Amino acid sequence: PENNPNIFRCPRCFFLLKVPETVHLVQRMHQRHTYDLPAETETTRFALITRETEEIQYASCPVCHMIFDFADDPRAYLCTNCGSYFHAKCLEDWLARGEGACRVCGKRIEM
Repeated sequence: PENNPNIFRCPRCFFLLKVPETVHLVQRMHQRHTYDLPAETETTRFALITRETEEIQYASCPVCHMIFDFADDPRAYLCTNCGSYFHAKCLEDWLARGEGACRVCGKRIEM
């Protein structure tokens, strides 16, 4: 898989999967464009979570689709609008890429 960018290992089932070249084309097109949210877009706040709860144990991050492991990083963010949990690092990377909205509900993020 290291030599072929069209093959990757599924993080959930660990099977090798082949990605069509068109997916890479769409990713490259998306990287060239930035999307500005309209000013009238509704907003949502994100709350910092620093302790593990039963609810977050069964959640997965909408950015990386991995489950939460508070042993690795004891921080997560909760979208107060839709109730989605995000890894702190994933949300920071998401915002650094210029994405300004919650990946689940689409509301503009206010920290």
